[in-house]
Amino acid sequence: MEAASLPLLPSSPRVLAGAKARRAAKRAARLMADAQRFDRAADRLEARVEPDCWQVRHLRRSAEDLRRLAHEEAGALRVLTPVTHV
Repeated sequence: MEAASLPLLPSSPRVLAGAKARRAAKRAARLMADAQRFDRAADRLEARVEPDCWQVRHLRRSAEDLRRLAHEEAGALRVLTPVTHV
């Protein structure tokens, strides 16, 4: 016997907004974790080679880009979650 797949229908727009907010929060956290990982990799590489080599600069630049994206994602999260108290 085969099981029928049922589409996930949100019961209200708030449910959909909550799911989007959770995804945005997870993405922002993942981007920040990646930025920290890139910074640690740059620190390790910097200790082994000269500090101003292109690989270290590239890792630092990538980490900064990831931090910027995380902040943008967090800003989008603030837009998605309406203020419920005044």
